[in-house]
Amino acid sequence: MRLSFLLIATAGSWSMAAIQDCFTSTLKIIEAQIENPMSEYIVCPNTSIAVGVPNVDLTGFEKGDWPLLPLGPDVTFKCGLSGKSENNCTLDGSFSHFLSLPSLPQLSIPIINTDNLYVSGFTFTGDGSNKGEGTISVALNAPGINQTFNDIIWKDVQFQTFFAVEETTLVPDEGLLDLSIEVTLQNSKFRNISYGSSVIVVTKQKVTVRNTLFDGVETYDCGCVINFIEANTGVSQSGKWTSTSDTYIDLIDNCFQSVTSGSALMWSITNDTAKVIINKENNYVNDVTLLYDKHVCKKGIAISTAADGSGWEKCLKLADAKTCSLTEATKGSKSGGKSSHEGGNSYVKSGKTTSRKGSNSDKDNNIRMLRKQLSTRV
Repeated sequence: MRLSFLLIATAGSWSMAAIQDCFTSTLKIIEAQIENPMSEYIVCPNTSIAVGVPNVDLTGFEKGDWPLLPLGPDVTFKCGLSGKSENNCTLDGSFSHFLSLPSLPQLSIPIINTDNLYVSGFTFTGDGSNKGEGTISVALNAPGINQTFNDIIWKDVQFQTFFAVEETTLVPDEGLLDLSIEVTLQNSKFRNISYGSSVIVVTKQKVTVRNTLFDGVETYDCGCVINFIEANTGVSQSGKWTSTSDTYIDLIDNCFQSVTSGSALMWSITNDTAKVIINKENNYVNDVTLLYDKHVCKKGIAISTAADGSGWEKCLKLADAKTCSLTEATKGSKSGGKSSHEGGNSYVKSGKTTSRKGSNSDKDNNIRMLRKQLSTRV
């Protein structure tokens, strides 16, 4: 379902600023990217979307809506015009909340570029603990730089992994570079969550986690090795190093409190040909519980150089702040100062859409092929 709303603006004067579509279905957002591309896709405030599970042949989703899914570069997904979590847009899922293609096997489309992706103001919830291995709340597998997830709330949710940034292995030999994803997670909250493997996984990519709260983080048993945050350079099943691409992770101005992990707050696997490069500034750590007694690095970063990831040689202290004092750095706006205001929240029905002129040719080719895949309807 898609509605249109009228932004009534501000500062004591009432005037029409814009008429813009808002959506109540993620599948409709996918269809809009195919049929009538826009610069922004806005989910209507106070919308709750039940996200389904992949169908048998892995060509779509059933028993619910789709995850948020960008089909090309320069895509923005926001909750309300301001893109703030207070607008109450919730995705409730048991398999995924967001994925960038190709994240499902058997999708016969080439790699999609997702440069300049911006996602803001959503709440993710649901129980993915009974789906076996492979449940990932946010899976970033398609290449893209300057990507931002802002003001995202995870609460009352169980998933094997919450935020995974890795090169895809589902479409081999398609020219995807090792180091192809650069993303920032900022101004966000993980509250009352349970994970089976990792909260954040980074492999051969660049990730910044900034101004984010982790509070009330527990684990559940899925038969997985448990690492609260894991950054590695990729290890083959034979135990040999497979990559010369470095992994970068910046942890800046975050708060970690009431957190359960394996043998360290963060586990890092590095080697002589590819490094995990960690930048850490002003992080607060309190009340950490470790499950494994064999290696203990309670408030820090364990660094392993073993090809199979076993053992560790160093423990770096992560905590360097005495208090947790989070501030909102961007107020829900993109880099460059762009901002918007919810105004009077007045909504009207309208069929008018605000379209972006022109389109990316690679994106056009990709979405034409994806159109054939959209056989599953909610």
